[in-house]
Amino acid sequence: MEQRLLHPADSHLSVFLTLGSPDALGLDSVELFVNGKPVVSHLYSEREQEALEEGGVQQLFIGNLPNGSHYLKAVVTARSSNDRFLRRESSYRFQKRPGSLRLQMTLEAKAPEFEPHVSFLEWK
Repeated sequence: MEQRLLHPADSHLSVFLTLGSPDALGLDSVELFVNGKPVVSHLYSEREQEALEEGGVQQLFIGNLPNGSHYLKAVVTARSSNDRFLRRESSYRFQKRPGSLRLQMTLEAKAPEFEPHVSFLEWK
């Protein structure tokens, strides 16, 4: 009952994190902002990194949003395969409609630059 009061299904937003290229980056931290307000700041342990590298999915954020236009900003700090620390920002605009909204945030890096790239996908 507490969950239904705190997170009504009609305004529910969930953000999940996956790694698209697990061998290319060592994830250090992720910060997530919704409409400019910080909602998540997570520093990854070695065990958490390994779980994501093995195909795990992390529920990064769960909260409520009114219907309408919103945006996410993700700030990712990671170590590339050539041991450089990289910090990247990525934004995503979306339309919140009645009902639950689930977003997948995928972090990947491709050779030869190994620059991190964040993409978002709305789950149906």
